[in-house]
Amino acid sequence: MQASVDQVLRDAEFDGSPVPLDTPGLEGGAYLAALAHNGQRLTTRHILVMVRDDHVRVGFPYNAQAVVLVRSIPGARFLRDLTAWLVPLAKVRDLHAVIPQMEESLARASAGAAAPEQGADEGAIVAAAHERRAGRVLMLFALRPVARSVVRVAADARVIEGYGRTFLLDAKTASVSAPHLSREVGRPCCYAYIRAATPDETAVLEKYEAFIETERSRLRGLGRVR
Repeated sequence: MQASVDQVLRDAEFDGSPVPLDTPGLEGGAYLAALAHNGQRLTTRHILVMVRDDHVRVGFPYNAQAVVLVRSIPGARFLRDLTAWLVPLAKVRDLHAVIPQMEESLARASAGAAAPEQGADEGAIVAAAHERRAGRVLMLFALRPVARSVVRVAADARVIEGYGRTFLLDAKTASVSAPHLSREVGRPCCYAYIRAATPDETAVLEKYEAFIETERSRLRGLGRVR
């Protein structure tokens, strides 16, 4: 029988034809040689197969269906220290037969695990975009403060972190984002992206406001301002 198998392998190697995997007696190392000759592999995207002497080591992420399939191979056993399965080399044909089903089950599990994560990532991006849009105010380009300035927005201390692109104000944008600019339609404007000021930043703003008020009072006393 072995002589027949050796002859099949030699003939295939000689004329370049594939080795019929159903050849009687084609087992163990000869079966692996036939797979290699045919350009086939036992290792897949989710399954790692390594040949070790008289056995084959099979590693894959835990999957109940895949475990049932590999356990169905006579002589297969699990090694906890290696977190891998050992399959007798003589049973490599049986392993090859169940690998497509194992890979399919592992691929489904991997795709199912990735979907919620992808959804969470997309949700986080959308939430961040909403948060960014919520933290912005429309202002005339000519009157915008320097970026990083601390200003009052609706009586609250806010820091201007940056500005969006400049565009001409239209009636719809003004009515939605800045009713007080309704008379400024057609003028260049932009969105200022803001955040809440820290206590220290608020203190600096209040000190500046106090200075301005003191100066205004002094000038009022001199009759220079109303």
